[in-house]
Amino acid sequence: MPLNSLLEIVDHIRAWLKNTWIISSAILIMLLLCFLFWSQHYLVRKADLEYFRIQDKLDFALSATGSPIDKTPTGLTRFFMNYSGRITVAAPEWLMDVDASKTRLFEHSRSLLSNKSLDTRQTLSNPQFGLFFLPDLVTRRIAPHVIIPREHHFEVLALRDAFLPGARPEQHEISLLNLVDRNGLIIFSSIPSEMGANSNDALFSLKSGRIYFLSSNSLDTLNDLRLVVYEDITYGVFALTIIVLMFLTSLVLTNQRIQAIFSNLFKLRDELDQIASATYHMGRNQFREGITLKTNISSGISTLDSSLEKLSALKPTYQENVRVVSLLEWLISSCLKLVTGIHEKEEQFRLLTRLSPVGVFFASSGGVIRYVNQRMCDILDVPEEKLIGQRWESFIHHKDRSRYIEARNGNQEVTKQQVRCIKPDGTEIHVMSEEVFQVDSLKRFTGIIGAVTDITEIKRAETALQESEARWQFALEGSGSGVWDWNIRTGETFYSAQWNHILGYDADEIEQDIKQWKQRIHPDDLEEVDEHLNRHLNGETALYKSEHRILCKNGEYKWVLDRGQVIERRKDGQPVRMIGTHSDITERKSNEEKIQHLAYHDSLTNLPNRAFLQEELHYLLSQLKRYGTQSALLFLDIDHFKMVNDSLGHLIGDLMLKEVALRLRESIREGDFLVRLGGDEFVILLGNPHQDLNVVSERARKVALKILHAFNTPFTFEGQKIMSGTSIGIVIFPEDGQSAEEILKHADTAMYEAKKDGRNTMHFYRQELAEAVKKRVYLESALRIAIANNELTLNFQPKVSLKSNEIVGAEALVRWTHEDKPISPAEFIPVAEESGLILKLGDWVFEQACLQMQRWKKDERFKTLRYIAVNVSPLQFNQRDFVDRVSQIVSTTGIDPQAVEIELTEGVFMENVERSKQKMSELKAKGLRFAVDDFGTGYSSLVYLKQLPVDILKVDQAFVRDLAVDPNDASIVRTVLAMAQSLGMEAVAEGVESQDHIDFLKAEGCQYFQGYYFSKPLSEEEFTRLVEKHNLETQNPTETC
Repeated sequence: MPLNSLLEIVDHIRAWLKNTWIISSAILIMLLLCFLFWSQHYLVRKADLEYFRIQDKLDFALSATGSPIDKTPTGLTRFFMNYSGRITVAAPEWLMDVDASKTRLFEHSRSLLSNKSLDTRQTLSNPQFGLFFLPDLVTRRIAPHVIIPREHHFEVLALRDAFLPGARPEQHEISLLNLVDRNGLIIFSSIPSEMGANSNDALFSLKSGRIYFLSSNSLDTLNDLRLVVYEDITYGVFALTIIVLMFLTSLVLTNQRIQAIFSNLFKLRDELDQIASATYHMGRNQFREGITLKTNISSGISTLDSSLEKLSALKPTYQENVRVVSLLEWLISSCLKLVTGIHEKEEQFRLLTRLSPVGVFFASSGGVIRYVNQRMCDILDVPEEKLIGQRWESFIHHKDRSRYIEARNGNQEVTKQQVRCIKPDGTEIHVMSEEVFQVDSLKRFTGIIGAVTDITEIKRAETALQESEARWQFALEGSGSGVWDWNIRTGETFYSAQWNHILGYDADEIEQDIKQWKQRIHPDDLEEVDEHLNRHLNGETALYKSEHRILCKNGEYKWVLDRGQVIERRKDGQPVRMIGTHSDITERKSNEEKIQHLAYHDSLTNLPNRAFLQEELHYLLSQLKRYGTQSALLFLDIDHFKMVNDSLGHLIGDLMLKEVALRLRESIREGDFLVRLGGDEFVILLGNPHQDLNVVSERARKVALKILHAFNTPFTFEGQKIMSGTSIGIVIFPEDGQSAEEILKHADTAMYEAKKDGRNTMHFYRQELAEAVKKRVYLESALRIAIANNELTLNFQPKVSLKSNEIVGAEALVRWTHEDKPISPAEFIPVAEESGLILKLGDWVFEQACLQMQRWKKDERFKTLRYIAVNVSPLQFNQRDFVDRVSQIVSTTGIDPQAVEIELTEGVFMENVERSKQKMSELKAKGLRFAVDDFGTGYSSLVYLKQLPVDILKVDQAFVRDLAVDPNDASIVRTVLAMAQSLGMEAVAEGVESQDHIDFLKAEGCQYFQGYYFSKPLSEEEFTRLVEKHNLETQNPTETC
C-alpha cells in the first residue's frame, strides 16, 4: 500500500523489525537450549564417567603401596629397586635381581631424589610420589608407573591393564582421551601419535575431518595432571548448521520487504536534505560565533535571512516536512529578535564589568571560560586571549583544586571559598572566588558567573599574625606554662588547656572567671599575691610576678610562678586587659628544700652539720654578747672508732654512728643543739645561757656525765658486741672563745686532752692546752716528712737468756731525731696513731727489722741471735689486710718466719677476740711468733690467753722495777711467771736494772730478760760492738773477771 506519511513509514518499519527480532531471538534461544541440553546430558556425562574410572584406577594402584609384596593385586607390576638400580623384591618374582639402572625408569626415580619437588604428586595416603608413563618391564608396553622414594629404595607400581578408552565396552563412545601435565605436554594418549605433543586446549578442534568437543578435569590423586576427553560432535554441528541456514533464509525474505520500505525513505531523505541545506549556515561554527559578544551581529542576521529565503523556496511532498519548514521559519524569525536583544544586554554587561575592581569571568557548564574582564587578566597576569577557552580550575593550585571542584559540584547555587592560584611566572597568589551557578527553567546547570578578589596581601598579614601567635603559644605551652587572659572590667578570664592541666582539670571544668584563680590561692599566700597584683594594676611595677601555692583538683597544693602584664589601659590609666602565665615550680621548690636540707644536715644521721653549726654559733654569740651571758659547747670524738671502721667495715661503722646519734639525742635536754661535724665527731651546743660561769660549767659537766654513762652499754651489730667510749672536750664561751672558729678549735683541744687522760672522759678547755695542740700539729707535719724522707732509725735492745747469759734476740725500737734533737717515742708515737701515720711507720719498722735480722744471720758473730721482736700497734693489727702485708714483707725480705716475734698489747685482743685469733692463727701457721707486751697493765684475762696462740708473756717493767722492795709487785711477777709456765709460754721480764732482779727472776723460773742492767736500746753499730764484747766475755770468763 502507498505510504505518504513519514510517521506511517516509520511505524511500518518498526513493526517489521519487531517481528523479525522476535522470530530470530526465538530461533537462537531454541538452538542454545538444544545445544546446552545435549552437552549436559551427553558429552559431560561421558567425560565424567571416564574421569571417575581413571580416578578409581589410580587410587587402586596407590592403595597397594605399603602392603607386603606377595599381596600385590593382579593387573599390577610391583617391585622394590635400590638406589643402584637393582630390583631386590618383585611381583612377579622373575623380575628380582634385574638391573634397571640403564632404563628411563631409574633416571626418573633418581630425579625424585635430586629434586623432590620435580614431578611429585600429593595425596592424603601417599604424601609424595612421582607418576611417569614408561615401558612396563613385564609387558614392554607403555603403562603408568607410580614411583615412591623410600629411605633406602624406591617402590614402583606399573598398571599393566589398559585403563584408557577401549578397555571396556561401555567406554567405546569416547573418541579421544589424553593425560596432560602441568606444562601442557601430553604424557599419555589413546592415540599413540599424540604422546609427547603439546595439548590443544581449544574447546573445539578438527581432526581427520571430524569435529571434537573438549572436556577437561584435574585428577584429585594427581594434582598436576589433567584428564582431557574429546567427543565427536560432527553430527550435532551438522544439525545446528541446517537450523542456522533456515534462519538466514528468513532474514533474506525479511530484507526484501525492507528494501521496498527503503525506497520510500530515500524520497523522504531528499526532502530532508533540502531543508538541511537551507539551514546549513545556522549550524556552522561561524554562525554560533557570530552571536557571541565579540562578533558583529550583522553576520548572524544575514545568515538567518539567507536561511529564511531558502526555506520559503522549498515545496515538500510529505506533510511532516511542510510542518517542519513552517516551524523553522518561525524559529529563525524569533531567533533574530533574541540575538539582537542578547547583544544589547551583553554590551551593557561588558561596560559594567570593565569598571569593576573585582575580576569577573563567565564560564560554561563545563567550566570553560567564555568571558573575562580586564581586572581578571591583571590578577592572573594572563592576557584575555589566553584566558578565553581555558578551564578556570586550571589556574588554581593543585592542592586546592579538588576542594574547589568538590564545592562546585555541590548543590549550592552560590559558593565562596579561598583558593590559591599560580601565575605564569610561578608566583603563588591567594584569591577569594565567589561564584553563582546559572540554571535554566528546568533547573539544569548552564554556566558560571564568578567574581575573583586578590587577597594575597591580606593572607600574608594573617599568616604573619598566625605565625607570631603560634610562636608565642608554642613558647608558652612548650615551656609547660599555662596562659591566662583577664578582662579586668568584666572579670571574664581565659584559661589555657595547660593552665587547667597544671591544676589537674579538664578544659571545660573551670569557669572562665578570675574568681576561679583567686579562690584557689593558699590562704597564707593570698595577701602577698594581692599586694603584688594591685601594685602592678596601679602602675607601680612594670611586671607582675608572684610565687605562691594554688589548690589542685586532688586537694593538694602546687607551687606556681605567676607572671603577667597589663597590655591595655584606658585613657585615664585604668587597666582593661591583662595576660599572664602560670608555671609549675613545685619540683623546683621541693629541690630547693632538699638542697637547703642537704646543705645544713648530715646525710647519714640527718643531724645538723658544720655549716648549720657555724650559723647557729654566730647567731648565739651575738645574743650572748648582747645580754652578757655564757653558754657551753661539748666536742665529742668516739674512742677507737677508726679501729672499728677498719676492722669491721664501713657498714658497721655507719650503723654505729647512727646509734651514737640516737644515744646523744636521748642524753641532751630540750633546747640543746646536736650536730655531727663529720667522721666520728659530734658537737652539742647547750641551750639556756646563764650569766654565772659556774652554773654553765655544772650544766655542761652533767650533760657530759650522762653521755659517758650512755656509752657504757655495748653496741651490738650483727651479733657482735663493741665496747666504745667517747672523749669530750668542753669549752665555755664567749669566755674561752670569741668566734665560731676559735670556739671549735678550743673544744677540739680539750677533747684531745681528754684522750690523753685515758679516753672515755671529759676535759674542760684551759689556755695551756692550746700550746700543746700547736705542738702536736707541728709534730704530725714533721713526722709525715720524716717518714717520706727516711729520716727515722731503729735501735735494738738485747733479749738475754737468764740460763745461758746469751743474747738470743733483739727488740726493734723506732727512734727519730728532728733538727738535731731526739724526739721521744712517747711524744711522736701517739701522734702517729691519732693521725693514721702509724700504718706507714709500722710497715717501715717491720721491713727494716726483717732486713737487719737477715744481715745478722749471715754474720757468724750473731750465731746465738735467734729472734727479732717488732711492736705492732692496735691500728695496724686491726687492718683487714694486716696478714697479707706481714706475709708480703716476710716474703720480700726473705727472712725465716720463725725468727720474727710480733709484740701486741692486751688491748688489741679485747676489741675482737675471734678476729684476733683468726689473724694470729694464720700468721702462726706461717711460723711467726706472738708476744703479749706489758702484760698485767691492761685487760689481763686467762680466757683469751687460753684461746689465742701466744708464745711469750712480757712482764711489764712497772712490776719488775720495785719487786725487790714491794711484796705486791713481787707477788704479781711471781704469779705471771707461774701462769706462763703452766700455759707453756716463755716469759720475758722487762725493765731489769739490778742483780737482785736477776736473782729473783732466776729463782722463779723466768727464761729471758731485757733492761738497762744488761743494755739500753742501741744503734746498729753499738749493738754489733755489744755482741762482739759479750761473745768475748762469754768465751773467756776468767780473763773478763
